[in-house]
Amino acid sequence: SIDRTERIILDYRQNSFSVGFNAINYSNTDKNYYTWKLEGFDKEWTPPDKLNTAIYTNLEPGNYTLHVKAFLEKYGQSLNPRTINIEIVPPFWKTSSFKVISIASIILIVVLIYYIRITTLQRQKRILESKVKERTTEINEKNKIDRDDVFKEFIAHLKNITGEVKEISQADTLKDLSVKIDAYQKGDAPVYESIFNALKQVLFNWVRGV
Repeated sequence: SIDRTERIILDYRQNSFSVGFNAINYSNTDKNYYTWKLEGFDKEWTPPDKLNTAIYTNLEPGNYTLHVKAFLEKYGQSLNPRTINIEIVPPFWKTSSFKVISIASIILIVVLIYYIRITTLQRQKRILESKVKERTTEINEKNKIDRDDVFKEFIAHLKNITGEVKEISQADTLKDLSVKIDAYQKGDAPVYESIFNALKQVLFNWVRGV
């Protein structure tokens, strides 16, 4: 009854309800008329009626104020109006605190995903740089070994050439010298063929000059 309470709090599942009210004139209830308006829902007052119960269904969560007027006659003087505040509590997922928490959680998740992504990229970059550095070191070491091998092979060839030149220089006669050069040309070292041809040509020119 509207005369017994000033505020009603309902759960969002109790969004359908009725409120009863009675006028003071109990001696002649047939002459009691009522009109009401639910502020926050109704735009106009209801027409005067003998019905003393306001019924509402499927109201959205929120705050409402029910205003009720009673008349001794249908269009007579109204008695003191009565009001009652009605609050329908929204479900937790529609509350402001839940929305704030949800937005904060989404922002936190986005920031966390971004941080994980950046961390992963930095780790991959470090791994790639380490592999590049390791590969570069391997290539440099291989090049160093190759250069050392070439140098050693060059020194060995140089020693061979030096020995061969020394042996050729020990020839006693021109015929002996020519034989030695021919022998080296027919040997297992074709690498020196151009060297011996040049040396033979120089010797031939020297003989002709003599």
